[in-house]
Amino acid sequence: MRSADPAWAATSAAVARLNHRRGRPVRVALVKLGLDGHDRGLLSVASALSAAGFAVSLGPLFTDAAEAAGFIAAAGADLAGVSTLAGAHLEQVPALLERLPPGLPLVVGGIVPPADAHRLQALGVAAVFGPGSSMDAIIARLLTLLDAGSAPRPQPPRPAAAAGGRGTAAGGPMALPQ
Repeated sequence: MRSADPAWAATSAAVARLNHRRGRPVRVALVKLGLDGHDRGLLSVASALSAAGFAVSLGPLFTDAAEAAGFIAAAGADLAGVSTLAGAHLEQVPALLERLPPGLPLVVGGIVPPADAHRLQALGVAAVFGPGSSMDAIIARLLTLLDAGSAPRPQPPRPAAAAGGRGTAAGGPMALPQ
């Protein structure tokens, strides 16, 4: 049980402190790009982020960069993440980066060879997480990225589910698609 794990308790407490400082839960939008429909890892990360206290929005499968950018904007995200397993990350992630507002951190997770990870980071990706990355390590890095950013932009209230997405959750159990 994660709640009995001291590292998880510390991670969740750090998220709670950041949420308190911001006056609302930090919003994270997670997307899949292109024809990559394998979302098991994305769903696991989304569930862990939600359990830790983030407000998570899951984008639809099979989106292009413009659709994903629109979803991220509609979600009012403070941070965006892309899950990639199909090998098209060097084409799709830069196209998404071009459409995101400056200063919005974008992280990538999935199967990304080290040389490709370096290229993506040189283009502006804030972090790349590979298979086996621990949820604690992912969340700790996200907290570092969010703490390094400026104060959150004023944002309008967000609907229960961002347009076209698969659902949202704010700091609690997450309804995941079947």
